[in-house]
Amino acid sequence: MSGRPGENSAKETVKARFASRSRIGAWIARLRSPDRPASDGDSPKADGDEFEALIEEVARWVVGRRLETPALLFLETHKPFSFLASQSIVVGTPFLAPLFGLRRTEQYSRLLETTANVDRLIDCIEELAEAR
Repeated sequence: MSGRPGENSAKETVKARFASRSRIGAWIARLRSPDRPASDGDSPKADGDEFEALIEEVARWVVGRRLETPALLFLETHKPFSFLASQSIVVGTPFLAPLFGLRRTEQYSRLLETTANVDRLIDCIEELAEAR
């Protein structure tokens, strides 16, 4: 132990920085995971009912306009890019929020974070199209 003032606080600061870097590394690893959970405390958590309602709303909009074939083709083709689309919505939020509302923009972004949600949307569109 040396007698220099502030040495312990400097060591604690360095430890805190390394700890925050390891948290950032863990966060990046979760981002790279293809089927990571939609949110885990980093962003406002959306429950399954909210996603189901949003999926149902989008599917009804598509089927009501008889766009199920182009929508299914687009969704199936671009499913691997769903996370990129979700992040594009986040980047475009300042421009999209005045049109759709901030809450709705965040919901669409969280919906597209995982391919599982896109699969649920595809299934819902197919079910509604068959029922019509």
